[in-house]
Amino acid sequence: MRKGEVSAWDTETEVLVVGCGFAGAAAAIDSHDLGAKVLIIEKEAHPAGCSPASGGNLLFANDVDKAYTYIRLSCGGRTPDDVIQAFCEEAHKHLDYIKRLVAVDGAEYAVRGAELGSGVFDHPGRDGLSLLVISNVPGFVNFPWYPSNPTGGTLLIKVLMDNIEARRVPVMFSTPATELVQDEMSGQIVGVAARQASGRITIKCTKAVILACGGFEQDEGLRQQFTQGIGWISMCHTSNTGDGIRMAQKVGAGLWHMWHIHGSYGFWFPELGRIGIRHGMGGGPSGRYGRERKVPWIVVDKWGKRYMNELAPMPQDLNHRPMELFDGNLWLAPFYREGATGYPRIPSWIIFDEEGRKLRALGTSGLSWNPYVWSRDNTEEIKKGWILKAATLNELAAMIKADPQNDGLMSDDRLENTVTKWNDTVASGKTDPDFLRGPRSFFGPVSTPPFYAVKVWPMITNTQGGPVHNARQQVLDSFGNAIPRLYAVGELGSLFGHVYETQGNVSECFTSGRIAARNGSAEKTWN
Repeated sequence: MRKGEVSAWDTETEVLVVGCGFAGAAAAIDSHDLGAKVLIIEKEAHPAGCSPASGGNLLFANDVDKAYTYIRLSCGGRTPDDVIQAFCEEAHKHLDYIKRLVAVDGAEYAVRGAELGSGVFDHPGRDGLSLLVISNVPGFVNFPWYPSNPTGGTLLIKVLMDNIEARRVPVMFSTPATELVQDEMSGQIVGVAARQASGRITIKCTKAVILACGGFEQDEGLRQQFTQGIGWISMCHTSNTGDGIRMAQKVGAGLWHMWHIHGSYGFWFPELGRIGIRHGMGGGPSGRYGRERKVPWIVVDKWGKRYMNELAPMPQDLNHRPMELFDGNLWLAPFYREGATGYPRIPSWIIFDEEGRKLRALGTSGLSWNPYVWSRDNTEEIKKGWILKAATLNELAAMIKADPQNDGLMSDDRLENTVTKWNDTVASGKTDPDFLRGPRSFFGPVSTPPFYAVKVWPMITNTQGGPVHNARQQVLDSFGNAIPRLYAVGELGSLFGHVYETQGNVSECFTSGRIAARNGSAEKTWN
């Protein structure tokens, strides 16, 4: 939208923050503390996005140089060094920042993982990272808009909102931004158009606009264009529809890391609407800090073959990647079926036995925007027909083969052979020779009837792509030039463009929010 199209502004601020999750709240708090007049607008009627559902741990750089070495390797050459350096330097300040925040409401915090280092992988510098988490907010039970038991994410949002309230930073909820207002002569961003129940409003911004409005997890069009596989499902809030990406594109922003999905595999059934259900394996590294992750299943493709380590080192970032294989042979005789997608691993099938059924719920519960509660012993999901049940593996294979989305590829004895091989591996007590699934993650053989199967799809936990930004969090155009007065923070163009580091997005919300606040509030006022 051009500045000349605005006849009169409805309201005015110096710094406008678009989005009220971790990144937006951090940007607003620091903008205020640096002396800027700041306003937050939020699409939903409450703080939203991925933040409340997260673990709420901040990846803390206790040694900047070591953290830089580690994160640089994890970014795989896809992120400029100065952006990584800025992140690590800012992440070193997290402890002092948390102390400043909790002074408002007396919240308690803890440092975790310092003895081993919190990095997932055995890269040099791993011991330069640990985790910060809010462990308790006195008197806080839950939010009315998020009635589940408090998580690290809801506790952290509580602390941030207490700080915003203490500073009397105004927040306009139920006010989605629709368009950036750009000066046609200078190219600088001078305001935002937004929508309220009463109609469109325009907000003049005399210093900066900070976009903190999340990713595109729930936008089918963007998912189709920027992911290789098909049939993606998302566990994310329905408000994450790529609004910031489109607004930034319209004023010339370049994009990066759009392909990088932080996710794994999970469950979806028509009764759930737009929201998928995350598997129950957890999001962090397996077998760390003496914990043994018990995953009582194997995953097989439409043929009945295993093709992955079902418990990868970072299961919430790696386990969806093997699913995206496309096989053109499936569009040729004798395999071709009308409507066949060509993806032999989408959907896949989790296979487990009676002992696995009794261990725990396969699906997680607790998201306020997905009220379904998965039964503890999986019996309700069997009654619903979501989980298939059979007396023998051959009977189970026949049921899978008959499923229309399986393209009829399941061979009669392949599943039984796969399970037999798996059981032999478990009995050996050695690391899986095919996919390096280690003995720590073995639960036991799939051998006690009845046997079960449930369909799984590639699952989005959150997206990493968005507008390109520099080390100052300034949005860059497609030629690498900064778009004046426009900043992007949080997962709206994350620096993690290769492999995600657990709790890295939460940390980045705070590092990027604070960096953008410093630079945005220092902009010269335009008149």
